[in-house]
Amino acid sequence: MPGTRWLHRAVVVSVTSLTVITPAPVIADPSEQTSPTAPCDAVSPIAIPCVALNKFADAVAAECRRVGIADAHCALPLAHKVTQAARDAYLQSWVHRTAQFQYALADPLPISQAQWLGTHNSFNSLSDSFTLSHADSNQQLSLAQQLDIDVRGLELDLHYLPRLELLGKREVTVCHGLAPNNGNLGCTNEPPLTAVLPQIKNWLNIPGHTDEVILLYLEDELRDATAYSSALATLEDTLRRPDGQSDLPPRPGRPRHQRLCPAAAADVTQ
Repeated sequence: MPGTRWLHRAVVVSVTSLTVITPAPVIADPSEQTSPTAPCDAVSPIAIPCVALNKFADAVAAECRRVGIADAHCALPLAHKVTQAARDAYLQSWVHRTAQFQYALADPLPISQAQWLGTHNSFNSLSDSFTLSHADSNQQLSLAQQLDIDVRGLELDLHYLPRLELLGKREVTVCHGLAPNNGNLGCTNEPPLTAVLPQIKNWLNIPGHTDEVILLYLEDELRDATAYSSALATLEDTLRRPDGQSDLPPRPGRPRHQRLCPAAAADVTQ
């Protein structure tokens, strides 16, 4: 469908806008100077055992936090240290002040000339319920927590999968898995896009955040016309302010009062 072809690769959206980007560097915790796997790396001739132990330790620590145990008591050897105290310390750091200063400097620039802090596979976090995909996590923090520490580039991988709760009906799902021609291998019971986008919308609608700009990169693993239409509808229906105004930027070629769609398409997934 011509009206949805722009979504075949990526979208631009903002807070006032969200927009298409290539993956940006992952922001690091300034207090964490060494890799959590450093003790293992020192004795193992190959990385695989250390990475596997780290993934397991991270998953156990995340479940510890999820059941309500104080995060300081959930810090395990070989796991990342994920604490509210560390996030609070970041907000008092020179790194945070520098990031905010950089964003302010970029305010008058075109988006293509601005610099952004971003995360890879932002959605693939152990902060959500444990799944097969999340077991191979890329992030420890939720989307909102990443935004709190100055991340402004978020990546979501979109698949079109049967949903158990829908009795097998397919829905656009956010998952870190292989492409449809490989059976979406790795995707299990990950959340649908309709459950993920509100995390971003809610953060944008917090007082003090309404002037923030987020770059939302959607990696296309949909490959289905119905899925593209569904994803577009979810974006337009969800990314709105409390007064109903769209958070999406104007789409060129339409009268201003009809410009409710993301504005650009680019093949950035290949």
